[in-house]
Amino acid sequence: MQFVEASHNPLWIEAIGQAGEMTIGDFNVLVIGREHLVAMWLLAGRNKDYQKISMFIEADFLDNEKLFDILEKYNLMTKWKKEQWRFSDE
Repeated sequence: MQFVEASHNPLWIEAIGQAGEMTIGDFNVLVIGREHLVAMWLLAGRNKDYQKISMFIEADFLDNEKLFDILEKYNLMTKWKKEQWRFSDE
């Protein structure tokens, strides 16, 4: 579990707006989609974020078409290509 702070960044706003709901015990929580999380981690660009991206890639958790649409929409595709060596064998 990870808490995501509120932000005025359009990527964060979309991610939270499209989050699914999950019940944990007596609580309903919003769960941000995997592809939005990867885009958010890429934008943050910390080593621990790249490690999380690697784990998602290795686990085959991602819908690449959806991810790439999000990366294109938020002008992150260039950063993805530049940093891909950190979290991919490609």
